[in-house]
Amino acid sequence: MSRVRGGNAVTNAAASPARRAFLARTLAAALWPAATTLAYAIETKLPKADWQAIRKVISQQLAALRAEDGDRAFSYASPGIRAQFGDAQTFMAMVRGAYSPLLVAPSFSRARSSTAWSSSRCG
Repeated sequence: MSRVRGGNAVTNAAASPARRAFLARTLAAALWPAATTLAYAIETKLPKADWQAIRKVISQQLAALRAEDGDRAFSYASPGIRAQFGDAQTFMAMVRGAYSPLLVAPSFSRARSSTAWSSSRCG
């Protein structure tokens, strides 16, 4: 029997302290490579072509995730993420569980300030 009050089963499950801790650890692990890459990019003021290459990889991984192409999506993951999840099947299970909104959203867009921010740092 599912307990649903003031939300849905997904939000209630996410409210569990253990679930929140798991999601926080998973999100931190998933975002760490991007954060370190971004920190490096900020420090070195990457050229516009490099920013475009970064965006292309992100778009390609997102397309693979939405197409349920686990092998291709997993190939874009950092070495640390690949080591943590071991195989494409486990990685996709994590994505479906923790990042399902990415899989069903019709599109995504960068915030205007983030686009202006990255453009202002392109050499």
